[in-house]
Amino acid sequence: FNDGVYIINTCKGYEKLLFKKVLALGDMKIEEVLEELSNIISFENEYFFKAQSMKYMQIAEVLYGLLIIDTMDKVKITLDEGEYEVSTCSFEDLVYTNKRLPMYAKNDFSNLWFEVLESGELYIKYNSCREQGEESIGKKIENIICLIEKENIERVTVDLRNNLG
Repeated sequence: FNDGVYIINTCKGYEKLLFKKVLALGDMKIEEVLEELSNIISFENEYFFKAQSMKYMQIAEVLYGLLIIDTMDKVKITLDEGEYEVSTCSFEDLVYTNKRLPMYAKNDFSNLWFEVLESGELYIKYNSCREQGEESIGKKIENIICLIEKENIERVTVDLRNNLG
Protein backbone atom coordinates (compact mmCIF):
# COMPACT_ATOMS: atom_id res chain seq x y z
CA PHE A 1 0.00 0.00 0.00
CA ASN A 2 2.99 2.27 -0.37
CA ASP A 3 1.24 4.14 -3.16
CA GLY A 4 -2.32 3.69 -1.88
CA VAL A 5 -5.44 1.66 -2.57
CA TYR A 6 -6.90 1.86 -6.08
CA ILE A 7 -10.15 0.68 -7.68
CA ILE A 8 -9.30 -2.00 -10.26
CA ASN A 9 -12.79 -3.39 -10.94
CA THR A 10 -16.30 -2.03 -10.62
CA CYS A 11 -19.95 -2.42 -11.57
CA LYS A 12 -21.41 -1.15 -14.82
CA GLY A 13 -22.11 2.54 -14.58
CA TYR A 14 -19.10 3.23 -12.37
CA GLU A 15 -16.34 2.74 -14.93
CA LYS A 16 -15.19 6.33 -14.36
CA LEU A 17 -13.97 5.22 -10.92
CA LEU A 18 -11.54 2.66 -12.37
CA PHE A 19 -7.89 3.20 -11.43
CA LYS A 20 -8.70 6.03 -9.02
CA LYS A 21 -7.03 6.25 -5.60
CA VAL A 22 -9.34 5.57 -2.62
CA LEU A 23 -8.92 7.95 0.32
CA ALA A 24 -11.90 6.89 2.47
CA LEU A 25 -14.87 4.52 2.72
CA GLY A 26 -17.88 5.98 4.47
CA ASP A 27 -16.43 8.59 6.80
CA MET A 28 -13.38 6.48 7.64
CA LYS A 29 -9.94 7.12 6.13
CA ILE A 30 -8.59 4.17 4.16
CA GLU A 31 -5.75 3.68 6.67
CA GLU A 32 -8.34 3.29 9.44
CA VAL A 33 -10.37 0.89 7.30
CA LEU A 34 -7.27 -1.25 6.86
CA GLU A 35 -6.65 -1.15 10.60
CA GLU A 36 -10.22 -2.35 11.25
CA LEU A 37 -9.81 -5.14 8.70
CA SER A 38 -6.56 -6.26 10.34
CA ASN A 39 -8.64 -7.15 13.42
CA ILE A 40 -10.72 -9.73 11.54
CA ILE A 41 -8.28 -11.12 8.94
CA SER A 42 -5.90 -13.89 9.94
CA PHE A 43 -2.54 -13.26 8.30
CA GLU A 44 1.10 -14.25 8.72
CA ASN A 45 2.71 -11.33 6.93
CA GLU A 46 1.94 -7.94 5.44
CA TYR A 47 1.76 -9.27 1.87
CA PHE A 48 -0.95 -11.78 2.69
CA PHE A 49 -2.86 -9.08 4.59
CA LYS A 50 -2.67 -6.78 1.56
CA ALA A 51 -4.15 -9.45 -0.71
CA GLN A 52 -6.88 -10.45 1.74
CA SER A 53 -7.85 -6.94 2.82
CA MET A 54 -8.62 -5.95 -0.77
CA LYS A 55 -11.08 -8.86 -0.98
CA TYR A 56 -12.77 -8.05 2.33
CA MET A 57 -12.96 -4.35 1.46
CA GLN A 58 -15.30 -5.23 -1.42
CA ILE A 59 -17.88 -6.93 0.81
CA ALA A 60 -20.54 -4.49 2.00
CA GLU A 61 -21.60 -6.83 4.81
CA VAL A 62 -18.07 -6.77 6.25
CA LEU A 63 -17.85 -2.98 6.03
CA TYR A 64 -21.28 -2.68 7.64
CA GLY A 65 -20.38 -5.14 10.40
CA LEU A 66 -17.25 -3.13 11.21
CA LEU A 67 -19.35 0.08 11.33
CA ILE A 68 -17.40 1.54 8.41
CA ILE A 69 -20.61 2.15 6.43
CA ASP A 70 -24.15 2.90 7.63
CA THR A 71 -26.06 0.79 5.11
CA MET A 72 -25.30 -2.18 2.88
CA ASP A 73 -27.15 -0.64 -0.07
CA LYS A 74 -24.76 2.24 -0.73
CA VAL A 75 -21.14 3.05 0.00
CA LYS A 76 -19.68 6.54 0.09
CA ILE A 77 -16.23 6.43 -1.49
CA THR A 78 -13.85 9.36 -1.29
CA LEU A 79 -11.32 9.34 -4.11
CA ASP A 80 -8.39 11.60 -4.79
CA GLU A 81 -10.61 13.50 -7.22
CA GLY A 82 -13.87 13.71 -5.30
CA GLU A 83 -16.60 11.94 -3.36
CA TYR A 84 -19.04 9.40 -4.83
CA GLU A 85 -21.98 7.49 -3.45
CA VAL A 86 -22.23 4.13 -5.17
CA SER A 87 -24.82 1.39 -4.95
CA THR A 88 -23.45 -1.98 -3.95
CA CYS A 89 -23.50 -4.62 -6.67
CA SER A 90 -23.08 -8.36 -7.03
CA PHE A 91 -19.88 -9.97 -8.26
CA GLU A 92 -21.69 -10.92 -11.47
CA ASP A 93 -22.07 -7.22 -12.26
CA LEU A 94 -18.37 -6.45 -11.95
CA VAL A 95 -16.58 -5.00 -14.94
CA TYR A 96 -13.19 -6.67 -14.87
CA THR A 97 -10.31 -5.61 -17.02
CA ASN A 98 -6.68 -6.65 -17.16
CA LYS A 99 -5.69 -3.38 -18.80
CA ARG A 100 -3.35 -1.23 -16.72
CA LEU A 101 -3.21 -3.79 -13.90
CA PRO A 102 0.12 -4.78 -12.39
CA MET A 103 1.15 -8.33 -13.32
CA TYR A 104 0.34 -9.76 -9.89
CA ALA A 105 -3.30 -8.59 -10.18
CA LYS A 106 -3.98 -9.96 -13.67
CA ASN A 107 -5.90 -13.19 -14.30
CA ASP A 108 -6.80 -13.44 -10.62
CA PHE A 109 -9.31 -16.22 -11.34
CA SER A 110 -6.86 -18.52 -13.11
CA ASN A 111 -5.06 -21.08 -10.95
CA LEU A 112 -1.91 -21.08 -13.08
CA TRP A 113 -1.01 -18.79 -15.94
CA PHE A 114 2.12 -17.42 -17.56
CA GLU A 115 3.24 -14.72 -19.94
CA VAL A 116 6.49 -13.83 -21.66
CA LEU A 117 7.17 -10.18 -20.93
CA GLU A 118 8.61 -7.68 -23.41
CA SER A 119 11.95 -8.02 -21.62
CA GLY A 120 12.01 -11.73 -22.50
CA GLU A 121 11.43 -12.75 -18.89
CA LEU A 122 8.84 -15.45 -18.21
CA TYR A 123 6.31 -14.47 -15.54
CA ILE A 124 4.43 -17.39 -13.95
CA LYS A 125 1.52 -16.74 -11.58
CA TYR A 126 0.61 -19.81 -9.51
CA ASN A 127 -2.56 -18.87 -7.60
CA SER A 128 -3.76 -22.31 -6.50
CA CYS A 129 -2.61 -25.93 -6.44
CA ARG A 130 -6.00 -27.11 -7.72
CA GLU A 131 -6.85 -28.41 -11.15
CA GLN A 132 -8.89 -26.04 -13.29
CA GLY A 133 -10.47 -26.73 -16.64
CA GLU A 134 -9.43 -29.40 -19.12
CA GLU A 135 -5.66 -28.96 -18.90
CA SER A 136 -3.99 -30.39 -15.77
CA ILE A 137 -1.45 -28.42 -13.79
CA GLY A 138 1.13 -31.04 -14.76
CA LYS A 139 0.42 -30.41 -18.44
CA LYS A 140 0.62 -26.64 -17.93
CA ILE A 141 4.02 -27.07 -16.27
CA GLU A 142 5.17 -29.25 -19.19
CA ASN A 143 4.09 -26.46 -21.55
CA ILE A 144 6.02 -23.93 -19.48
CA ILE A 145 9.17 -26.06 -19.61
CA CYS A 146 8.80 -26.49 -23.39
CA LEU A 147 8.36 -22.73 -23.77
CA ILE A 148 11.49 -22.03 -21.71
CA GLU A 149 13.52 -24.43 -23.86
CA LYS A 150 12.04 -23.29 -27.18
CA GLU A 151 12.35 -19.55 -26.52
CA ASN A 152 15.67 -19.91 -24.66
CA ILE A 153 14.28 -17.97 -21.70
CA GLU A 154 16.93 -17.05 -19.16
CA ARG A 155 14.88 -15.26 -16.50
CA VAL A 156 11.78 -16.65 -14.79
CA THR A 157 9.65 -15.13 -12.04
CA VAL A 158 7.27 -17.44 -10.17
CA ASP A 159 4.68 -15.44 -8.23
CA LEU A 160 3.14 -17.40 -5.35
CA ARG A 161 1.82 -14.47 -3.32
CA ASN A 162 -1.87 -15.51 -3.56
CA ASN A 163 -1.31 -19.27 -3.42
CA LEU A 164 -2.90 -20.72 -0.30
CA GLY A 165 -2.34 -24.31 -1.38
